[in-house]
Amino acid sequence: YCIILYLCYNVIIYLCYNHVILLDIDECAKGSALCDTICINTNGSYNCACNPGYRLRNKHTCDDVDECRESNGTCCPTTATCTNTDGGYTCSCPAGYTYNTLNNTCDDINECHGNPCVNAVCSNTLGSFQCQCHSGYEFFNATYCRDKDECHADSPVCQHICTN
Repeated sequence: YCIILYLCYNVIIYLCYNHVILLDIDECAKGSALCDTICINTNGSYNCACNPGYRLRNKHTCDDVDECRESNGTCCPTTATCTNTDGGYTCSCPAGYTYNTLNNTCDDINECHGNPCVNAVCSNTLGSFQCQCHSGYEFFNATYCRDKDECHADSPVCQHICTN
């Protein structure tokens, strides 16, 4: 035989056969807790917590942490751009580079790997590449070299008949 002696905050105090029994009310399970995200039941109360990338404000509300503003994303290299996202951040490298998550670096992309130069030799440079025309060719644009017509040049190479 039990009777309720007190209902004190979030604890019910029973008197059962001359013994006092304290019974915690689980506010998290009951749904009466005011937590935004994570509710942790404690004896007589509860605590709120947040997911990674968020910070507890006023003991109940979770706000996004701007990792870029606080520490440039802590993993972004100084050459990278940090972009805050909801609950996290991303790192992006300048054009010609790719972000290496294992080494936390912006690594140069070898643009010559796909052989972008026509009738030319490709030289990879930091963040870019250059084409160098083969002998007898001239630049048409940055990646294409066309046959150079020496016969119609300002100073022809032949005195008589010139065949290109």
